[in-house]
Amino acid sequence: MYRKQYRKNRGTSIAELGPALFLVLLIMVLPMACLASLGIRYTLLFYAVRQAAREAAKSTQFQTNQSALQKSAINRAREVMALFASSAGANGLKVNPADVHCFVDIINIASGTATTPGMDTAVPAGTPISTTQNVYNVRVQVDGTVRPLFEASGDSGGWFGVGVPGLSRPFPVRMVSAAMAERPDGLDK
Repeated sequence: MYRKQYRKNRGTSIAELGPALFLVLLIMVLPMACLASLGIRYTLLFYAVRQAAREAAKSTQFQTNQSALQKSAINRAREVMALFASSAGANGLKVNPADVHCFVDIINIASGTATTPGMDTAVPAGTPISTTQNVYNVRVQVDGTVRPLFEASGDSGGWFGVGVPGLSRPFPVRMVSAAMAERPDGLDK
């Protein structure tokens, strides 16, 4: 009589572990790392603009520096943004100093209407600054780019000839933050 012998299935899970781990790494971990780095860099830019608005709102002048230590709101906002992001984009954020703009928002307390003299423009000299009638905000607007974790290089536009902003190419971001001016009497200088 012929007896059928069965082999034991030991060792197959060890043999399949390598390809399975490779697929998990390729399909799940790397895309999640890319998305996480984009989220972290975007959040860093958000907090940088927020901090720039807060520091600009503390300034005693809007356009001209009062001294080497007491900088204007525009220059202070550009300094803070330079701490977080450079024009080279070394930490994944690229912001040129010329793309950092300050606005003065004059909000009438009684009517709620808001007026703005313009980009990087102080309150006109003939306009009286009245803290009993108006609220003054310093608004900082930054145009920058956020780079992905793995950026594709070359003229082809990205991986497989397709350049997707955020995946293989940097994507443009405009962030705006405002803070109430602590010393509105200097917003016309």
